[in-house]
Amino acid sequence: MGYRRYRGPVHTVEQAMFADMPVRITCESCGYFRQMHAFELMRKLSKKRREKGVNLWEPVSGFFCRGCKRNVKAIISAPTQWA
Repeated sequence: MGYRRYRGPVHTVEQAMFADMPVRITCESCGYFRQMHAFELMRKLSKKRREKGVNLWEPVSGFFCRGCKRNVKAIISAPTQWA
């Protein structure tokens, strides 16, 4: 299907998953980022966080940064918001 055929808004990770978009997870402290598909990120999130929903461009705690080597807050973004 792909996100080129998706016509709805993309404001949460769940909507990005339905649109089959990749997401970028960026460390707030050092700027290190990694990219993965939204469905892969949804599998890694806890059940409680999945039910609540994760908005894009808001800091989310509980991610391990490979650059800082510690747990940090991260910002999740979708390709419609990349420059």
